[in-house]
Amino acid sequence: MTDEEITEQTAETKQLARLKAVTFDELDAFYEEMGTENTCNICGSDVWTHVGDGEGPVSLRLPAFNRDTAFALAFVIHCNKCGHMRFTIGSTLLDWLQNREHQ
Repeated sequence: MTDEEITEQTAETKQLARLKAVTFDELDAFYEEMGTENTCNICGSDVWTHVGDGEGPVSLRLPAFNRDTAFALAFVIHCNKCGHMRFTIGSTLLDWLQNREHQ
């Protein structure tokens, strides 16, 4: 493995660790800043809940269809009335977090 590959792998490991450490408060701040707190386009309810537990939000690993080892991470909120789900891709959230942490 080249030094460049090791550096890239280390960066990916740090990014995954940061996404695993995302909190409900960080997600709430992201959604508020992005203006994503609105009504469900299925039933019109405006009550959303994070998918997660006492340890924090759960990220879903979405496998790529065309690459065996590729995947994306996403965070999910669901409508309390009809169950409709919205996904936020982890890379967008990570960019936002990194910009926020460097301000």
